[in-house]
Amino acid sequence: VSTMDSELGGTLTTIGIEDNKGFDYTLYGSKMLTFLPRPVLINAGLRSSEAAHIGLLGFTGERDLLVEGNIVTFLTDRLALGAEYRQKPDSYTTIPGLIGQEDDWWSIVFGYVASNNLTVSGGYFNLGQVLNGKEDTALALKVKYEF
Repeated sequence: VSTMDSELGGTLTTIGIEDNKGFDYTLYGSKMLTFLPRPVLINAGLRSSEAAHIGLLGFTGERDLLVEGNIVTFLTDRLALGAEYRQKPDSYTTIPGLIGQEDDWWSIVFGYVASNNLTVSGGYFNLGQVLNGKEDTALALKVKYEF
């Protein structure tokens, strides 16, 4: 980030990006709801962050308290469906056409437990604007085999 800032003539420093590194602090709470027809897992968290675009653009030195969380339910004994949300800060000044604002992230995910060793998961992810580009969506698929 320092090299990029230097090559841009100090532009990142001017908009509020102060450092190459920083720390996020996260506190989460989880609760499994078992009184419903199918179990539902709820995770809710608070994140104290200085990161700009999750650290990709560096760190601002300005802390924001953000919310994030997810909810997952098993539709059957082997098939799970979930949703996730992550709030993103707006801790720097944007530069139209070069560096845009941060958008909150959300996703819809699934998981299938094929056996004790094999799981398949994936989802649809909405990332909003990333720096100056509209990276609206991503699709992912993961196959995991454990010995």
